Amino acid sequence: MVLVRSSRLAVHDRRRRVHVDPVVSAANPEEGNGEDDDQSQRKSRFLWNKEYDELVQDAHAILRVRSRDVGGRMNWSALRQIFPAVPRNSLRQRISSLKELQSDEVYMRRLEDQWSRLWKQYRGTEHLPDLNPQSQTDLDLIKHLEFLRKFVDKNALYVLRHFFCLI
Repeated sequence: MVLVRSSRLAVHDRRRRVHVDPVVSAANPEEGNGEDDDQSQRKSRFLWNKEYDELVQDAHAILRVRSRDVGGRMNWSALRQIFPAVPRNSLRQRISSLKELQSDEVYMRRLEDQWSRLWKQYRGTEHLPDLNPQSQTDLDLIKHLEFLRKFVDKNALYVLRHFFCLI
């Protein structure tokens, strides 16, 4: 019995683009190539849009500030509260691709700075409950996002990102 790994296939649908993940199957060499369509698993690709990009940027700023405060690498598992069906690696790749644009990198850095000041001032209060500020994962990310969106003027940061890119 030989293990055969099928190749990654891109399948186009009218509604969305999906891909087939590589599947390891047991195959008998005498029975052809051993690839069976019934064993392959289809996963739909997450379709990013402007709102999801903004949401992942906000969540990233919150988690990045926490990781700087605690020290160490950023823990991405808290993003499951917001994006339960999206793999962590896809979230990391999306943030990386957003940071490739100089204007978005400036915006994200300024967003982190604004959130850092706000979080340090209000964490653990009735306005921003945070029972364990030393943990990167033990937080109510949705409440933190609501607080960030209520008190951070992202339009000003957006305007400033274009200003700093022109200089």
